[in-house]
Amino acid sequence: MTTIAVDLEQRIADDILSGRIAPGAKLDEQMLAERFNVSRTPVREALRQLLGTGLVESIPRRGAVVTSFGPERLSQLYETIGELETLCARLAAQRMTAIERKELELALVPLLALGAGDADGAGGGWLAAAKAFGVMSVDEYQRIVGFNEKPEQPTPMPGNPERALASMGIYVFNAKFLYEQLIRDADDPHSTHDFGHDIIPHLVNRYRVFAHRFSESCVGSPVGTNPYWRDVGTLDTYFAAHLDVLGMEPRFDAFNPQWPIYSSHYQGPTARVVRGHLDNVLLGAATIISGATIKNSLLRREVVVEPGAEIEDCVIMDYARIGAGAKLRHAIIDRHNVIAPGAQIGYDLERDRAAGYHITEGGLVVVPLGDVRYFSREERRMGGGYSE
Repeated sequence: MTTIAVDLEQRIADDILSGRIAPGAKLDEQMLAERFNVSRTPVREALRQLLGTGLVESIPRRGAVVTSFGPERLSQLYETIGELETLCARLAAQRMTAIERKELELALVPLLALGAGDADGAGGGWLAAAKAFGVMSVDEYQRIVGFNEKPEQPTPMPGNPERALASMGIYVFNAKFLYEQLIRDADDPHSTHDFGHDIIPHLVNRYRVFAHRFSESCVGSPVGTNPYWRDVGTLDTYFAAHLDVLGMEPRFDAFNPQWPIYSSHYQGPTARVVRGHLDNVLLGAATIISGATIKNSLLRREVVVEPGAEIEDCVIMDYARIGAGAKLRHAIIDRHNVIAPGAQIGYDLERDRAAGYHITEGGLVVVPLGDVRYFSREERRMGGGYSE
């Protein structure tokens, strides 16, 4: 179909949907050609395409007319649309990547929290999401005047009634004072011995305890964005946090000279890619890729991936070897593992569970720690090696 006919089809469809061309109206080729200043050929092509959409129907001795939708026809149409939308949603869910799933989950957080709120909407949105954390109240000097662990009705933060000040679980103590409080709590028969539930509330009521806002510690965060932080209390959130460092503009960019991260100093060589197809991947030092396909994944140091292997939406930990032709999807492979050539992980959860792998609530497959005496690089097996 010509470009003119495609444009004409859209314009006629817009007129029908807007009501400018009424239901039952005859669509005369000559009149349409004059109206849109085109020949009859593209008009004929456009009408032929509109017949397939259901907006236009052909009636003997009348030609093309705008379809009239009665109650029964409309009911059938909405039924069909509903079935198609359900099918599309199912196919999209089956084909979405872990990164796309994570972005969707983040977008739904306030909506899900709102649904968990009261019937009148009170406590909804981000405020309701704070129920999963320790929530504090502060005065104008940031002194903590109240602390509740996982409250049913979180106290809003000053100046923002839709959000709460949630504890990140990071505390700074004088060591001697902390020892005293731990001993006191251990001797208290009425305590549940929980840091957030017992110790912090006890201190807030008796001592000068202050909050330090996370945003004030995040040097170099992009202007107009929220400082990055994620609770990694589950394997699913741990996995999602790893994916947060992927992409050209990751949610968390570890390259920040103003806020350096001092990790262990590994003296091994850089990664080596001999052949293969890599899409949105981070590689650790001394990793070797040979003829593999890897997408949306992180591979830590000294991982070896053999020819023909396929890895998608995975975190591969140190010293693992992925055998030739193996296929891994939506999985964490812990350190010192050997994935056999041709193995498939993440494609059949029941088979993975039977193999002894852990399956999370989010459908993530976790292969536990392997034999710590095994190293993927043969040179390592001779003894010695780089620092951990």
